[in-house]
Amino acid sequence: MCTLVHDALIRQLVRPMELHPAVNFAKHRFCVNPHRTTVASVLNEIGLSHRRFIQLFHDQIGLTPKSFCRVQRFQRVLRRVHRAPKVDWADVALDCGYYDQAHFIHDFQTFSGFTPTVYAARASEHLNHVPLV
Repeated sequence: MCTLVHDALIRQLVRPMELHPAVNFAKHRFCVNPHRTTVASVLNEIGLSHRRFIQLFHDQIGLTPKSFCRVQRFQRVLRRVHRAPKVDWADVALDCGYYDQAHFIHDFQTFSGFTPTVYAARASEHLNHVPLV
């Protein structure tokens, strides 16, 4: 009997994590167009309540949908400016879905700890890596 329970538990541990279909759908939509897809628009398509969706998304992804979209938008900024010889920060901010400079700078500092200008001056050849010294 112990062996059966043990084997069943081991199978549960090694099974691949499958996202709930609504979470998988939303994650895909948020990744494809992070600054144009809203939580409300996804909710209209998946049929879950707002509260249930937020809980399910957070439990499976580790962030709320809104936070996930903010991170995706910021990552898009970093990919866009990575190794760029010169950066027009206003263009980058608008293209990546920030509605004003303050919003852009706030998110940039929240996620990186640097202003965009300081980040660009310290950026290394590696995406998402900035030496602190």
